[in-house]
Amino acid sequence: MTEGPADSPRSRARRIKQLFDIISHNSQDVITYCTPGGICEYVSPSVYHIVGYSSEELLGQTIEPFLHPEDRHVWVEAIQAMEQGTDNERVTLRILHRRGDYRWFEVTLRIQRNARGRAVGVIGIGRDVTDERLAAEQLAALKRKYEWILNAASEGIVGIDPKEHIIFANPAAAKILGRTTEEMIGKPFASVTAVLGQDVHSQSLFACTLVTGQVITASRARFCRSDNTYIPVEYSITPINEGDEIVGAVMTFRDITDKLAQEHALQRSRDNLKQAHQLARSGYWELDVEHDHLMWSDEMFAIWGMDPNTFSGTYEAFLQTVVDEDRQAVDHAVQESLQGQLYEIEFRIRTGRGEVRCISALGQTDMDADGRPIRFFGVAQDITARKEQELALETSRELLERSEKLAAVGQLAAGIAHEIRNPLTALKGFIDLMHRKAKGNNKRYLEIMKGEVGRMELILGELLMLAKPQQVHYSMEDVDLLLQEIVAFMSPQAIIHNVVIETSFREDLPQITCEPNQLKQVFINIVRNGIEAMDGGGTLRVLATRSGDYVRIDFVDEGIGISPEKLQHIGEPFFTTKEQGTGLGMMVSQRIVAEHGGRMSVQSTIGQGTTVTIELPIALHRNMTATDEERI
Repeated sequence: MTEGPADSPRSRARRIKQLFDIISHNSQDVITYCTPGGICEYVSPSVYHIVGYSSEELLGQTIEPFLHPEDRHVWVEAIQAMEQGTDNERVTLRILHRRGDYRWFEVTLRIQRNARGRAVGVIGIGRDVTDERLAAEQLAALKRKYEWILNAASEGIVGIDPKEHIIFANPAAAKILGRTTEEMIGKPFASVTAVLGQDVHSQSLFACTLVTGQVITASRARFCRSDNTYIPVEYSITPINEGDEIVGAVMTFRDITDKLAQEHALQRSRDNLKQAHQLARSGYWELDVEHDHLMWSDEMFAIWGMDPNTFSGTYEAFLQTVVDEDRQAVDHAVQESLQGQLYEIEFRIRTGRGEVRCISALGQTDMDADGRPIRFFGVAQDITARKEQELALETSRELLERSEKLAAVGQLAAGIAHEIRNPLTALKGFIDLMHRKAKGNNKRYLEIMKGEVGRMELILGELLMLAKPQQVHYSMEDVDLLLQEIVAFMSPQAIIHNVVIETSFREDLPQITCEPNQLKQVFINIVRNGIEAMDGGGTLRVLATRSGDYVRIDFVDEGIGISPEKLQHIGEPFFTTKEQGTGLGMMVSQRIVAEHGGRMSVQSTIGQGTTVTIELPIALHRNMTATDEERI
């Protein structure tokens, strides 16, 4: 069979060349043909799109000027290897791009030999692997970074596959479990940790994450170490996703033995602090200044007698619990504290039960970097019992002082009775004799002297009443009758001072047990004081009512009143508000009322008048004759 013209060698060569041109023009790789000396005789057109040079620019040039200086030896070594008998070489090197940067190429070299085996050319096919190279480098860097993080992490980190076999574990995980990473890799997680002391067939910690992709955070379990001791751990689990498929999970965990011990210690401290607050009747409070949110401890609600559900938790809500008289002072102290001052104050509150309690508060304010208040906090203590004790102590002290003064007055009275009474009697007698014979001015002078001597006898009589026990005869008496006698007796003096005495007695007043003359003396002293207090006249009201087991008598005048400073000294020996007073009348009156088992108090307002209140117990069956000595 003879070949036709179309099948001649020249025709086949043309077809091969056409096929080569099609491949080289459409190939993404760069195809080159070089002499053994490295001179380019052919470069495929794709080189332009890859390195920016046209084929014509590269023809007749060697490749070495376009190679990175560090990679030239790679090219030379590959050519030398092929000259020595190797047919193929694959190298990776960097080639200069027209814009000045280098691109990574993976080049496959194949040597072409003649019939005598001598190298006549080198065919090269180069593929741009810059992006792959950079991705590989980034992946390697990322891998190194993650390996560093895994190795440096203080928490245990393990990865598992869908079958819950461990595929990686960091040194911290191995250390926590008392194992090596080699002992853990490839093993079922449950067999390594024996979670919660159960066998490997127990419910997996990873099941929910591997099935649904749920992220688990801050959960707790107990892992078994290699020495069969269990440790408490806190763990989190995150799924590993590839597209829509869950291909594994990562667990981070840490040993919380110390944390649990700290939590228990903290809880004990909180319990102890709470108990201490309860015993001390104190509580803790904290105010978020910016948001006006006030937080109270349980002890605060207990002190305030309030239900936490009804407390709005604002500063104004707290301020409304403070009694009106103390509210302004409390608010002022708070505002000063918000400026940096120490908050220390005592005030009164009205509790949810309607009681008035005394509170001692101590606190301070935290400031931000700009000096603005952000947190106001402190403690409050119920000091009601202490205040009551202080008041009782002060009352006892005042009573003791008064008793000491009374004792001194008694001693003084005894001395006066001994030293003055007899001379005063003689003096009075001689004045009476002289008065009978005196005439004119002398008689008037003697009358003045006689009046003053009488006043001295009155003072002496009051002193003697304090100085020695007296025989007291008690009897059942009607208070309204005694008061009516006194009103009738004092009416002339009232008229002289332009004073009207008004009475109001309850009809069914019970009787009292008393020594009537002593009570009359008390009533006379009080009525006289009321009349003398109204220089310009006025009305003196005498009221008698029943108050529980007592009969209450009020003497209300419209006088000038007594200042608070003087009022607290009423009843002290020799203290008086009158120019001619002795300071003994009220003291004697208080003593008589007290001996009758009663109470006496004085209230007064400047410019409005004074009210003296006496409360005497209702009559009881008792010994109707007694002395002061027998009652002591």
